[in-house]
Amino acid sequence: MEGTPNSTRLHELEEKFQELESHLPDGPQKDAISVLHAMIQETSRRPASAPAATGELTLRDIANLYKSAPGMDGKAENEPLPMGTPAPDFELPDANGK
Repeated sequence: MEGTPNSTRLHELEEKFQELESHLPDGPQKDAISVLHAMIQETSRRPASAPAATGELTLRDIANLYKSAPGMDGKAENEPLPMGTPAPDFELPDANGK
């Protein structure tokens, strides 16, 4: 994963992610995978020659996140809405902060 990311391979993986994403059930695992996907996308946009600034993750850092990730068990922080209940209005920023 060091050096210049292979843009063709990243494109293939992006297409595969898009294909599989809709099959994941909503929940913390899907959220975690989506966050990881966004992290990889942001890291791949950095020019290969640009050194990572202090505190920024490299592709190698992201690849090794699973080694220090906490377990995903335990009580949920929030209870889900009952089936058929409309979700409240909300807004979230996209990966570009818009």
